[in-house]
Amino acid sequence: MDYFGRVKEIMEPVHGQGEKGLWVRRTIVLESFDNPMNCIALDALNDRCDKLQGLQVGMAVKATFGINSRKGDKGWFTTVNLWDISKL
Repeated sequence: MDYFGRVKEIMEPVHGQGEKGLWVRRTIVLESFDNPMNCIALDALNDRCDKLQGLQVGMAVKATFGINSRKGDKGWFTTVNLWDISKL
C-alpha cells in the first residue's frame, strides 16, 4: 500500500532482543495532506530504519507499507510495517 503525506514525527530507535537475535524498531508518523488529523504510524524494522535518514518533520513523502495481524494470548495485534519511503 502507498500513503502520501507529511512527516509529523520521527521517534527515537527502540532496541531489543528476541528469539532470532537483536532487533531495532523506529516509528515514523505521517499526516495526510488533506486532513492533518488523519495520521498513520509506520514501524521501520532493522535495516529499514536507515530509510528514515535525512527525513525531517514537515517533509512531503510517499511511504510504501504492509499491514500484518497476528493472534496473541490477549487478542489480535496489528502492525504497519514500512517497506520504503521517499521524498516528494
